Amino acid sequence: MTRLALLGLVVGLSLPALGCDAPAPTRPPAGDAGPGPTPTPPGPRVDAGPGVQPPPTGAPCPADAQARFDALAASFRTALAAESVPGGVLVVVCGGSTVRIEAVGVRRRGGAEPITAQTRFQLASSTKMFTGVLGLALERAGTVDLSAPVSTYLPGTAWGDATLEQLLAHTAGYPPDFDVHDDTLEGLVERNRSQALWSRPGAVWNYSNPGFSVAGAALARAAGRPFPELVQTHVLGPAGLSATFDVTAVMAGDYAAGHDTDPRFPPVIEPNGAYFHTGYYGPMGGLWGSAEDVARWIQIHLGAASGLDPAIVARTHAPVTRTTSPGRGYAYGHFVDDGLSPAIVHHGGSTPGYLTQIEAIPEAGFGVAVLVNAGSFDLDTITYEAEEAFASITTIGPAPEPAPDLYVGSYVDPQSFGRVEITASGAQLTARFRDRGEQSPLTHQYADSYTATYQGEEIDLSFWRQGSSPATHIVSLWGVAERAP
Repeated sequence: MTRLALLGLVVGLSLPALGCDAPAPTRPPAGDAGPGPTPTPPGPRVDAGPGVQPPPTGAPCPADAQARFDALAASFRTALAAESVPGGVLVVVCGGSTVRIEAVGVRRRGGAEPITAQTRFQLASSTKMFTGVLGLALERAGTVDLSAPVSTYLPGTAWGDATLEQLLAHTAGYPPDFDVHDDTLEGLVERNRSQALWSRPGAVWNYSNPGFSVAGAALARAAGRPFPELVQTHVLGPAGLSATFDVTAVMAGDYAAGHDTDPRFPPVIEPNGAYFHTGYYGPMGGLWGSAEDVARWIQIHLGAASGLDPAIVARTHAPVTRTTSPGRGYAYGHFVDDGLSPAIVHHGGSTPGYLTQIEAIPEAGFGVAVLVNAGSFDLDTITYEAEEAFASITTIGPAPEPAPDLYVGSYVDPQSFGRVEITASGAQLTARFRDRGEQSPLTHQYADSYTATYQGEEIDLSFWRQGSSPATHIVSLWGVAERAP
């Protein structure tokens, strides 16, 4: 059985106002993005990055590691061509410190400039890894208390009872979009002071891009310095990365332009367009990085490269909350698949024109990353193949069987859904959105997660429950409803 079947999905919602930044879908839809890539193999890179030391734990590279990587690289090239992606990079780290990078294709469709190991890509929501580590670093420095209410740093807001840790774990109840937008972090806070939370802080896990922007604003206010400067000082610089939030620097160097077939966006997306240059996007997804950057980031998670406090890195490997996917937790900008042995620490990103996935398996001394300059590509087929080639992964226990009777009841969402009634006829569940005059059968996906039709769209929703107790909430990126008393 595959990881997909065992763990389910973390599906990203397209939010036009935010530019669709979200965790990369487990199976992104394929799309016709034009002519195929132009191959430009760079040759393998070994032991990239300064200060690399042999890993304290993890298996060594297998004796035939190069042959395994060559086979994986061939699969990557074939997949890029099949899905008409202009270019991308594949990063594999084995034995903790040995790095292989395969760069394929061109920076811009129709151009001649090749993708290289130094080409910067938009990392989208993979940026949350760095925002989370910044929060931990500032706590270690005594600048912030992650367990303190946000009002300690951003006073006078309607959501001030949520803590920084809850914002960095997606449990603060912050909605998936802002009421009012602003190009700066400071302006964003000021213009959304009265925005209501979707759920009580700490009640449920629900992915929120804006929650990370609010966390970034609080960290910047507490430190008295701009957010990008803080990340550079406390994370990127110590880690030895050339990644940056500076769009001007990106445009002046080696970067991959984005490509998308979604009619809402230009077919070619430049770094200085859309929302990439805005301050509010930074903490949730604004970092630009290369294959060499993500290789070193993986090495740091494997304990094979110095620069960051190992105690801080270790905290990102221990979930502070579970998510709506069985066997998957979340900690400070990092998903942790601890329902697998060994556990996988990861985050993906999807934004117009770009897709990313970064994974580290500390116990195995292994990691893999894929970055592409297209809005549609099946990242998981490549990362799964890499895991099978370099790491032995098993599942801890079976996925929970659905228990429909635990979901039946009435729920209330004053923000979005209104009154929701869940009924069952045998194993078939139906959701009645009473205040919206709609109803829909629920289609089971995995564990406690379903799909429904709501306002003409297919939406994903999950029932939030503890152990064998009845569900307490319906959770989705469209709304959160709490069981009525």
